[in-house]
Amino acid sequence: MEAVHQYIDAIITGYEAGCEKSNPKMHKHALKRLGVRPHEAVMVGDESLVDMKIPKSLGMKTIFLDRDNRLRYKPPEADAKVTTLTEAIDQIERWED
Repeated sequence: MEAVHQYIDAIITGYEAGCEKSNPKMHKHALKRLGVRPHEAVMVGDESLVDMKIPKSLGMKTIFLDRDNRLRYKPPEADAKVTTLTEAIDQIERWED
């Protein structure tokens, strides 16, 4: 985790956002706290609905984290699929170029 810690801008809890993770309010709270618009943010997660569909519906980029490489495909709502957080960082850096 140390290798990627420097790239994490915020960790938002449901308690802080005042809602469950499955509520779009959670992602909106994170965007507000970070002071960014949806197209400037990337959600990395391992759940299709909560981590991909909801942020995508708000205009965020999404990266599906498949640590065990169980899926042979990238979920349709994900912009990319990776197996490690380091790969996610590499993907984000490619998007920035």
